Amino acid sequence: AVITGTPAQSGSLTYTGSTQTPSWSNYNSAQLTIGGTASATNAGTYSASFTPTANYQWADGKTAAKSVNWTIAKLVPE
Repeated sequence: AVITGTPAQSGSLTYTGSTQTPSWSNYNSAQLTIGGTASATNAGTYSASFTPTANYQWADGKTAAKSVNWTIAKLVPE
C-alpha cells in the first residue's frame, strides 16, 4: 500500500523543562515506524525518522526512512 505524504509536526511546542513529544499529522503507526529523536526536553530543532512498515511504501515506491525536522521553541519571558 502507498503512504501518500510524509508526516509533519502538528501544532507547536514551547520549552517547559519537561520531555515533550510532538504530535504528527499524517502519521499512522500501522504504516510507519518512528525513529530518530522522537522526544526531547530542550528548545531546538530535532530530526525524527519515519520508516514504512511491511507492505507499505512511499508514493515514489521507496521504503527508506525519511527524516522530518521538528522544533521546541524557546520560552519567551513576558
